[in-house]
Amino acid sequence: MIIPSFYPVSKITNFAEFYSNASKYRTTYFLTYMSFKKTEDEKGSLNFAVVTSKKGVHKRAVKRNRARRRLKYAFMHYIKTAHFPLGIDIQVLFMANRSVLEATWEDLLAAVQNAMQKVLSRGCSNLEAKQ
Repeated sequence: MIIPSFYPVSKITNFAEFYSNASKYRTTYFLTYMSFKKTEDEKGSLNFAVVTSKKGVHKRAVKRNRARRRLKYAFMHYIKTAHFPLGIDIQVLFMANRSVLEATWEDLLAAVQNAMQKVLSRGCSNLEAKQ
């Protein structure tokens, strides 16, 4: 396991490749896509994105930005205590829906933690099965 401060968090760049390799998990507040790739070095990286569409979240940009902020900070809160496997590039995408705006902060944190644990366990087992 790795200490989260060693993991640089950056943006996802190639979405077409990401969607083809990603595993997904649905919660009441968002849809999580996660992709894993083995690396040669021991560190690995963590790429992160939040999608809040007009159709999925709200017509007003202020509401969409609030949903994006809430998911981003919930994920950052999760990263502080999470442990990720060594030598793996991880890409995470949250696709928000309308209910993320009305969710309590505790429910949102629990949903992010639950989604990340489910997808991490599923993705790491798939990565080990490929080798």
